[in-house]
Amino acid sequence: MSCSNIPTKVLLKLDKEDRFVSFNFVKLACKCSESPNDKICNYLKGQTLNEIFEISLSKAFDDLNITLEEDEFMFKLELDALKAAIANYLGIDNETVDKERCQILSIYHDDEGTSINMVILPPKA
Repeated sequence: MSCSNIPTKVLLKLDKEDRFVSFNFVKLACKCSESPNDKICNYLKGQTLNEIFEISLSKAFDDLNITLEEDEFMFKLELDALKAAIANYLGIDNETVDKERCQILSIYHDDEGTSINMVILPPKA
């Protein structure tokens, strides 16, 4: 089975003010599983979900000095997954995001903030 047919697991963590803290992005059962690097998480840290949802790839590539094609590809996968998760969590309807593929598995609130576990299903063939 190719990686394109494998679900993606996303764990999104927010602080008490619903600002980005971190996220993990993992292709389940795929040899090319990845999690975002610290540079990307640091770039998003402290931003609101709406701010992240509005980030353009070109701005992020410029801000982070991402020039390698492989790095651009992984960042796009991560940002697309994150935007789908945000759209689902906030109930945002946007034609650029396939919100139906993103399923919230659990939401946990505690004194430190919110953790949202999701799975993003592969695109329908």
